[in-house]
Amino acid sequence: QARVVFASVAGTTYWIRVSGDREAVGAGTLDISCRVLSDLCADASPIYNGSTLFSTSTSTGTDVTSCGTNDYKDIWMTYTATCAGEVVMSTCGVTFNSTLAAFSSCGGTEIACNNDDPSCGVGSTITFPALPGEQFLVRISGIGGSSGGGTLTTACNPINWYSRASGSASDPIWARTPSGSPGAAVFNQYASIVVQADHNIVQDMPSVLARRLVVVSSGSYDVGPNTIDLLADLEVEGSLNAANGELRMIGGSKQVITGTTPIEVRDITLDNPGGLDLMSPLDIIGTLSLVQGEFTTNENKVRLVSNASGTARLGPVGASASMNGNLFVERYVPAGTTNWRPL
Repeated sequence: QARVVFASVAGTTYWIRVSGDREAVGAGTLDISCRVLSDLCADASPIYNGSTLFSTSTSTGTDVTSCGTNDYKDIWMTYTATCAGEVVMSTCGVTFNSTLAAFSSCGGTEIACNNDDPSCGVGSTITFPALPGEQFLVRISGIGGSSGGGTLTTACNPINWYSRASGSASDPIWARTPSGSPGAAVFNQYASIVVQADHNIVQDMPSVLARRLVVVSSGSYDVGPNTIDLLADLEVEGSLNAANGELRMIGGSKQVITGTTPIEVRDITLDNPGGLDLMSPLDIIGTLSLVQGEFTTNENKVRLVSNASGTARLGPVGASASMNGNLFVERYVPAGTTNWRPL
């Protein structure tokens, strides 16, 4: 048997030759592994979801982390998040007392740090929030200058808050899985809201920020006289009541509104350079505000409602905003032979 170790550069092609000593021939299995050895943050090796072999045996350094003591022998990796949610990294199974940390950049803010996860001995585990495309610097080192090898496992897990009963949005009726134990939810830019079948949710907070809002068939979400800000899609198979509230689509990439029936809102704002695709009829009672991005209706009817209570309007259109499709403008005229109104 033979073994060879050499330094490699990501993206470079190497040719491997297998032969027999003294013209020997035969069959076997060639095992290939790549261990991260990046000693400097500036030379950090890219890693991805899954397993990554690493070794700190030849590493040097002077930095230390907040969770370690004299953990100066380090290697560096760079990771780009693939989801909106939580990134979980672990060195469980390592042969030395490791520390594991994530940073915003080289020399930047320490986001997470751990030394000794109780569930895996001298291995470490960190969990931190992330958005798609967000990049992090990952550092592995050893307590007291110790070093060794191991496997870093990485996963990006979306955060979904599933309703487990009807109630107010602030009630402890949410779980991270469809059938999980209920508790209080934390709504933010990393988390999506899923209203399950036969559940009726009333928003009792002035403002809610979420990644997505999904209302499944026979479920309902009532915005009330409040605002809901979405960074991704709105999917309504049940019902959405926003006749007294405001829906704001404020993501950074294209968002989509889908529904099985017309969606009614008081006010709706598009403030997303990536634009908005409408896949359902939309009734607006208050104001349509186009701040930035293209609002594409895809031949779905967008109606500015007019009735005895008032008339909806199109607000000022931003310089980088536009609309692709038809906008139906109503003008309520009271009954009577002399009740003329300008159109």
